[in-house]
Amino acid sequence: DCRSSQRNPANRSARKTSIMFALDFEKIGLRLDLQSVLSAARDWRFVVPCAASGAVAVAAGVWLSWKDARFVAQYKEGKLPPVYNQGLILPVLGAGLQFLWDPLAMGARGHKKYGDVFTVYVFGKRLTFVSGVEAQELVFKSRDEDLSQQEAYAFSVPLFGEGVVYGADPERRAEQIKLVTKSLHTNALSNYVPMMIDEAEKYFAKWGAEGTVDIYKALSELIILTASRCLMGREVREELYEEVAKLYALLDQGCQPISFFAPNFPIPAHWNRDRARESMIKVFQKIMDRRRQSNRVENDALQTFMDAKFNDGSSPSAAIVTGLMICLLFAGQHTSSVTASWTGLFMFDEVRRGNKKLLDELLAEQVH
Repeated sequence: DCRSSQRNPANRSARKTSIMFALDFEKIGLRLDLQSVLSAARDWRFVVPCAASGAVAVAAGVWLSWKDARFVAQYKEGKLPPVYNQGLILPVLGAGLQFLWDPLAMGARGHKKYGDVFTVYVFGKRLTFVSGVEAQELVFKSRDEDLSQQEAYAFSVPLFGEGVVYGADPERRAEQIKLVTKSLHTNALSNYVPMMIDEAEKYFAKWGAEGTVDIYKALSELIILTASRCLMGREVREELYEEVAKLYALLDQGCQPISFFAPNFPIPAHWNRDRARESMIKVFQKIMDRRRQSNRVENDALQTFMDAKFNDGSSPSAAIVTGLMICLLFAGQHTSSVTASWTGLFMFDEVRRGNKKLLDELLAEQVH
């Protein structure tokens, strides 16, 4: 109040002091803000990425919202699964952090809350979890026109290579799958059995009479050994096993949760994966050249792929052959090692519970 300030000098003095302090603080604040801005502006490498990241985040949010709205509108007449909203859910990322941290725990929470079928938003994609016999039967009986394998397995393209299986057009993919099936035909498998027995006997002979092992790790190692002998060829097993095993491990590690959403995201695991695949191509190229130069023919999957002809008369290149070998190894190694591990665990659990006859019967079965 100016009038009261004029009548009371003390008020005028207090007002003047308060105004001075206010101005001083404003100057200090302005100076600090200006210094921060100038400091950041001098380092354009900081300012430009921050601005670009913000713009990308906003654009991603708008695009994802539009994409989801279009999806819901497209299937508005149908019955969409419930959407997962447990735990930490963030804009754009959705439940991405939960998925990266522990996808199994997230799936268990969703199943407990929503049942056999539910959808989770993860990094802009709709992931629908399907569990239980009835729900999974519907998925496995669906046609490619309804459920696209190629879209779901797009993450595998950098792993297997361009032009291999899910990186190829449907016609060529069908031809390649026939090749893989041919390499695992009953006649081929009968040739593999003696090799598998030989590898298993040599592997278990190193165990001794008793001890403790990680059954999953042990069986994974055994399956890689048998696969290298039966599928990749004698040369790999006898001369290049350690090198190929290391390359396979890098390929396997290159399949991370983030790979399902951004298979070429710049992380060390993806860089190592790409280098390992290129090294694997060189390994098989040398083996193929040596076989052709010496006119040697082997009974293995590699020979099947080498001798193959596509419908257009072309032969698979070393890159295609390597991609098919990697695909075949991935398709069998994980499922076989997991199935074998569960079999062993259930078997030993029965013995632990007192059913010692089971182990005796299984041993007798192997002898005969």
